[in-house]
Amino acid sequence: MQSLFCFDFETTVYAGQDHTEVWSAAMAFLWQDEVNVFNSIDEFFNYLFKCKMNLRGYVHNLKFDGHFVVDWLFRKGFAHSHCKKNELKSNEFTTLIGKMGQWYSITIKKGKQIIEIWDSLKLMPFTLKQIGKAFKTKHQKLEMEYEGRRYAGCKISKEEMEYIKNDVLVLKEALEYMLKNGNEKMTIGSNCLMQLKKTIDFDMTFPDYSTMIIDENTYGSATVHEYCEKAYVGGYCYCKKPQNRTGKGFVVDAYSLYPSQMHSCSGNKYPIGTPKFWKGSIPEKAKSENIVYFVRFKCRFKLKKNYLPTVQIKRNRLYKATEYLTTSDIFYKGKYYSYHIDLDGKREKVIVEMTMTSVNFEIFLKHYDVFDLEILDGCMFYAVEGLFDAYLEKYDKIKLNSKGAERTEAKLYMNNSYGQLAKKTDSSYKEPYFENNIVHFRLIQENNKKPVAMPAGAFVTSYARRETITAAQNNYDIFNYADTDSLHCDGELKDLQKVKIAEKGFCTWKCEAEFDSAYYVRQKTYIEHVVSENLESVEPHWEITCAGMTEVSKKYFLKELEKGNLKIEDFDIGLEIPEDYGRLKPKRIPGGIVLKKEPFKIKPKCSSFDK
Repeated sequence: MQSLFCFDFETTVYAGQDHTEVWSAAMAFLWQDEVNVFNSIDEFFNYLFKCKMNLRGYVHNLKFDGHFVVDWLFRKGFAHSHCKKNELKSNEFTTLIGKMGQWYSITIKKGKQIIEIWDSLKLMPFTLKQIGKAFKTKHQKLEMEYEGRRYAGCKISKEEMEYIKNDVLVLKEALEYMLKNGNEKMTIGSNCLMQLKKTIDFDMTFPDYSTMIIDENTYGSATVHEYCEKAYVGGYCYCKKPQNRTGKGFVVDAYSLYPSQMHSCSGNKYPIGTPKFWKGSIPEKAKSENIVYFVRFKCRFKLKKNYLPTVQIKRNRLYKATEYLTTSDIFYKGKYYSYHIDLDGKREKVIVEMTMTSVNFEIFLKHYDVFDLEILDGCMFYAVEGLFDAYLEKYDKIKLNSKGAERTEAKLYMNNSYGQLAKKTDSSYKEPYFENNIVHFRLIQENNKKPVAMPAGAFVTSYARRETITAAQNNYDIFNYADTDSLHCDGELKDLQKVKIAEKGFCTWKCEAEFDSAYYVRQKTYIEHVVSENLESVEPHWEITCAGMTEVSKKYFLKELEKGNLKIEDFDIGLEIPEDYGRLKPKRIPGGIVLKKEPFKIKPKCSSFDK
């Protein structure tokens, strides 16, 4: 039997600190009313070990709190192990940390007792404040001054105690709802997949493509999964005119973009079963109504006049992976070149190799003039529509007819389903070790994760990109910016062409906001002066989107803007926010981790391979 609880650490934050520790640890068992507050991490774990039963604890953002747990375990003589949970020995622990530093779990063995610690952020990907609002929990997150000379064993004030308990209760209420509804898997994605498999026979529909061996010398990949993975691309995020000030405009947002493109109302069809490969030009059969395909080819290309760029080239040192290209020519020291010099000093024409889904290939041919095109090979799949309808319609109905926790859970199930299809085989992870009184990590390379349905996953994103790119292209003259499921345009909503506007429903768009002024810097960096939301007038205010910029930094900029110390055009490359209003950068020190203040700056990005 395993008892469930949630907890939260409060840790020391003060100027000049060279070590850190937990000065408060609050925990509450689910479906019980009491909140226990401990004055140190020692007291917290002593209490857990005295419980004598197996436990599973949830903490919101294990990446932070987990550092304190691992540091404490090493200091108490626990050894890190690669064993599975049931193979651990007493005083051993194991971790699940992704290669990009994503913390999933810590599992501890003490005597016969096993304590698992899971990251609730992976189940509910919101801040605690957002969880309180979205789930409409009885308790809502409070605010507290984090800095101060606190330490393990210090006196906890009445106000601090209220804050500490309240944070745990917000998490407890939301977890109780999610777990009561059967979300026993570690992540929301894996719970989505579990539910999706109840409506689709995955073994019959999506065989294990990672075990389907193909001739690597012939097709450039060793398996069907690997071949199709090369065609997998993310959402379309593009700024048409970087560093551009514009006037009146509007934002339209696609209703559940990825679920919409998975639903049969879109007319989209998805690959199933075993593919058939070909060499050379695309066979006529691949263009049949119930067939979709992947194609590998070589070419040169140049963007057509008044068309939006759609191609990024990854894993090629000659191109910047995040840049949408207007040409395959190489930009070097201020000029474009149609050739490059190889290691032997030989001049070679620049011809790129790409793999695309049939959907992205059609977009590519529409938007670019293509030269020296050589179709190398491809594979075709039988394709069907309506495959995901039963699953999507179930949760869409709940989303449209519910509020609070039920609606939030339904949105999570709709929006996180597609990502599971495109799981990769890379299972590399980070392993903690203790050295020089600090926790460090080493990367362990591994490639044995079982994928799900990469061919279908690649087509989900392809269809979603087509929807956004087509909508933007159809409104080329007024289009300014796109971010996966939204378009930002000049003028008025009535100016928008060939986009279905509705209040709600699959395969529709809605007007999210209208503004009277905006400044677009680049991808993920812009500011808009909003005057209406959902076609209803609101108090005019600036909305800032900027990757890596904290809410504190945004408030500082807007305050200085209001004072007249800054102007809108200052929201640009080179803008620097002082460290007191900047961002917090994690730093590992003895005891755990501390968040150090540093200035926030909108830094320039290299636009291409220009050295």
